[in-house]
Amino acid sequence: MNNVKEIRHLIYKDYILDLRSKNVVVSTVVYIFSTVYVCYLSFSNLESQHWYSLFWIIALFAVTNAANKIFINDAGENRIYLYSLASPQSVIISKLLYQWFFSTFLALIVWFSTMTIFSTSIPHQGPSLVVVLLGIWAISNVLTLNNALSSSTKNSPTVLAILSFPVLLPVLLTTIKAGRLSMLSEIPADYYSMVLALGLLNLLTATLAYLLFPYLWRY
Repeated sequence: MNNVKEIRHLIYKDYILDLRSKNVVVSTVVYIFSTVYVCYLSFSNLESQHWYSLFWIIALFAVTNAANKIFINDAGENRIYLYSLASPQSVIISKLLYQWFFSTFLALIVWFSTMTIFSTSIPHQGPSLVVVLLGIWAISNVLTLNNALSSSTKNSPTVLAILSFPVLLPVLLTTIKAGRLSMLSEIPADYYSMVLALGLLNLLTATLAYLLFPYLWRY
């Protein structure tokens, strides 16, 4: 019960801090709309596969840019103070949950803005959104864990990119393959195995973050 209260208060803390400092949120949303519109001016007619790849390029950069702020408010003296108040398990669970919500918010903005501007029709909205959510959650898990690793370095964004790329590559490949299968007129059986693989990737990345973070939090 105490851990649940800690997690709730930590999520609320991150929400209040983001509410007070809106630069990252506003700049990311502006980046999304401007990038989608520039892509529309450059590629007015896109096939579904090309459109889906473009969607993930924009979503990946938006989520990665937002991930740089995960531990930015918990550095230095704030880190020591937070260490004395909450357990590392509560901290990492709150970070994972909050980034899931925030990454979902950004992914849905990219999804509906690209669909609206490009006037794209998808035969199976539900299965496609399931792939988007599972993929963006797995990416969020990886970025949260790697941000914890890089938060103690002075060159955090560069270290984050170096650490994340090898892990994000299989997640992105699996997500894009599953997404393309969901856009076919009839969903094949391979789609469900891909969705299962994405679910297992989410479980694996979240479990690794939960197990490794207590050791990272000490230093």
